[in-house]
Amino acid sequence: MTVLDPTRFTAKTILGMSREMELAMGLTPANTTQYSLNHKYGVEASTVPSQGTKLAYFGIGIGGCRNIDDGNLSEPNVVRLTNMDLYTPVPIRMVAVEEDLTDSERALYRMRRLEEHSGQIYACYYLKLIDLDTVTVQYTQVNPDTGAESPYTLNNSNLNPTPPIPDSSGNITDESRNINVFVNTRLVFTGAELSEYIGVVHGGDTRYARISEIGLYLGRDQTVAGTQINNVSGNYTESLMTVLHTHATMNGYDLASPTASITHTVVLGKSDIILV
Repeated sequence: MTVLDPTRFTAKTILGMSREMELAMGLTPANTTQYSLNHKYGVEASTVPSQGTKLAYFGIGIGGCRNIDDGNLSEPNVVRLTNMDLYTPVPIRMVAVEEDLTDSERALYRMRRLEEHSGQIYACYYLKLIDLDTVTVQYTQVNPDTGAESPYTLNNSNLNPTPPIPDSSGNITDESRNINVFVNTRLVFTGAELSEYIGVVHGGDTRYARISEIGLYLGRDQTVAGTQINNVSGNYTESLMTVLHTHATMNGYDLASPTASITHTVVLGKSDIILV
């Protein structure tokens, strides 16, 4: 678990670590579909993708924090490594099935599930695509005295490394410990998106429009058959074998206003994933 500050916790799940080990060692993916969101929501529950999964989606929830006194003091809930989904996930989009998203709109979302509320069927989309800022791994080096970051460039002289020598006090200065290996991505979600869920499930009560947990998910896009606008059958892109990779909880972001928006930069680096 990574403790970023008193208002946030982040943990990579054992499912996330399992997939990373499969990739690192070239193992055949276990494809245990019963641990997936597809199984939970009944969306292509037993379908195994033709290719391996990758980190590509995020979801949001409202169960990430709790009050700890009689006033306004709250703190994030602890994340267990065994978690397979958020504590209280909510759909990022929720529209009447007769007014379902167009193909271009739907391209941004995954984990589409039909749900009934007050006699009306809604198309609920629980995941959204992660937006990659870079397509290659980046490197920076942190100055231990100032905390300033500067670009780091690989040097093939390290093909012939020499061991560091301790100083007279027996201390070893290892500047490589200050190198960050990362990929920047962005998670973008808005009050306008969330207002659909708030309007249907909570009667427009914007007190529920406080996002306090975020999940990063592994999966693989594949074309599947489903019900489209006006209940017409057709094909669309869905995520298969979708599992929770990282779970973050925080004190929350208010998205009560339809004009509100949150953009998270996610640093995927070293052994941790950090939301900033």
